[in-house]
Amino acid sequence: MSYCILCWGHSPSMKIIFGYQRKALRAILRLHYRADVRKSFKDLNILTLPGQYIYECLVHVHVHRDKFPSASHAYGTRGVNSVAIKPCRLDVARNCSNWWGPKFYNTLPENIRALDKNLFKKKCKKMLTEMAPYVFDDFLNEIAKIRT
Repeated sequence: MSYCILCWGHSPSMKIIFGYQRKALRAILRLHYRADVRKSFKDLNILTLPGQYIYECLVHVHVHRDKFPSASHAYGTRGVNSVAIKPCRLDVARNCSNWWGPKFYNTLPENIRALDKNLFKKKCKKMLTEMAPYVFDDFLNEIAKIRT
């Protein structure tokens, strides 16, 4: 399920595969076919499929930070350490990890972005398993709550 997720994790078929992930978890835990499994994902420390995509995007940007242009200016601003998000004229162009990765990465608090690779991976994985996001907006909204 996570094989090459950076390439296909933003596609419309992800919803179908995520449905199969939830269905498999219900079968393993012998839950009712319409039972909510968000708590089960958290209890078993399993990343949801959207959580796996977000995790891989975050790690990709963090590891290859030098390949992503900075959003800095000649003067200090709030987003001085942010990654530049390329403007897209069409919504279709936004459906790639090169657009979502910097978007997810910029929402992280500065203290998490400053961690080394191994600590960054552990912190992000722990954070995403506790959130158990079903859609990308769940992650963005939760991070916004943490930052305020």
